[in-house]
Amino acid sequence: MKEYLVDLLIIFAVLVPIYLITYILHLKGIIKRKPFYRMWNVPLAIIFILAVITSILSLLKVINKFWHVELAFIMLAIIIFHIHLYWRQFKRGF
Repeated sequence: MKEYLVDLLIIFAVLVPIYLITYILHLKGIIKRKPFYRMWNVPLAIIFILAVITSILSLLKVINKFWHVELAFIMLAIIIFHIHLYWRQFKRGF
């Protein structure tokens, strides 16, 4: 369990600064809205597909759960960014 926490912290330590830099560039108008949103939606879709594939492979005992967990951590970080991007629409749903 402890090694997963370290992995989670490393993933967030890498992705959060990247997100903040791109978000600041978006706010300053250097990166337009559509490419900025696509920049985070496409990886979310790719990581989701990879997590599903590794889940199936894990169930079939082809691989251990390590990669599935790593991809889930990456997906968690990107989902948090996704909620931040769509916060207004997200709030309307509740």
